[in-house]
Amino acid sequence: MSTYSENKEWRAQNPDKWNQQKKRYYAKFRRNTPNRGQRYTIQEINLILNSELSDRELHRLLGRSIQAIQVQRCKLLKDRIPTS
Repeated sequence: MSTYSENKEWRAQNPDKWNQQKKRYYAKFRRNTPNRGQRYTIQEINLILNSELSDRELHRLLGRSIQAIQVQRCKLLKDRIPTS
């Protein structure tokens, strides 16, 4: 079994292969996303922020890609943090 540091080193030495693997992984979840390009509803935003469901379960429930859910959550949390 490889360690985290070995994996990190491999990714640094093989960025093209690493990017191909990520694209292939996320491509699985881009299929069957009927709400692609649609605005998020308030119910969807509440689910993304407050739900105990995993991103994979939210993907199936909301009809959006996992990556879209993660990006939206990041944007929403960034808007919540007050800047001084």
